[in-house]
Amino acid sequence: LVQSYGVEIVCEEAKLIEQDKIEASENIYQCKNIILATGSKPANIKGLETDGQFILNSNDILNLKEIPENILIVGSGAIGVEWARIFNALDKNVTVVELAERLLPLADIEVSKRLDRLFKKNKIKFFTGTKVESIKDKTVLLSNGQELVFDMVLCAIGREPVLPKIEGVSIDLNGKFVKVDDNFRTNISNIFAVGDLVGKMLLAHSAVHQAVSVIDYITEQKQCHFDTNSVPSVIYGNPEIAWVGKTEEMLADIEYRVSNFPVAALGKAMAD
Repeated sequence: LVQSYGVEIVCEEAKLIEQDKIEASENIYQCKNIILATGSKPANIKGLETDGQFILNSNDILNLKEIPENILIVGSGAIGVEWARIFNALDKNVTVVELAERLLPLADIEVSKRLDRLFKKNKIKFFTGTKVESIKDKTVLLSNGQELVFDMVLCAIGREPVLPKIEGVSIDLNGKFVKVDDNFRTNISNIFAVGDLVGKMLLAHSAVHQAVSVIDYITEQKQCHFDTNSVPSVIYGNPEIAWVGKTEEMLADIEYRVSNFPVAALGKAMAD
């Protein structure tokens, strides 16, 4: 599809060598504008470094040759919850450990409570307010004092940016992520960054919207309009989970009203 629009695709490791130059293999590409979109990779934490055999990340797990019977998942964000439900549906023993005081801590507390009930109903074990203290052989010591034996550990603690190779210029960072303004421009006027690299929302549909907005800004000078409150977050599984906008916890100092509508009264949801 991209090639049909006359876009040249170069599959090489590249680096930014000047404000308007990219080097790939032995070729130099001169560019009026540059968009950095190098994405992200699974995050690592000390003590849970992945080895591709016993401790896996969300990339490694796609290469499994067989599915273990007893699985520990560290983290209950979107990745952890999705894989917990997948393995549970495949009739495997699943345990989830979450450092926060509730499952799915970025979601509204009502969603977390419902997920809590779903996990219990489906016999997915979970510990909140708990962390992995140590791993020896296949025995995992938790901060609550429990020692449990697993066949595999999935480290699902989030993602971190893949920073592009840069020489000759300096791109400002915001923590681990590339710092951009409201139009996704970096501190260098003709260099932009979008997607997981900027850390606004690490979601594919969010990245696509940012990229389209940047193209409109470069070609037509249209200001980018990216409001994280308008971007849905989704978690696949059964039932599906999604939310958009601020949670009730974020609105603690603002007057608001709660309305609930049961899934049982939604014809399409029941048909699905």
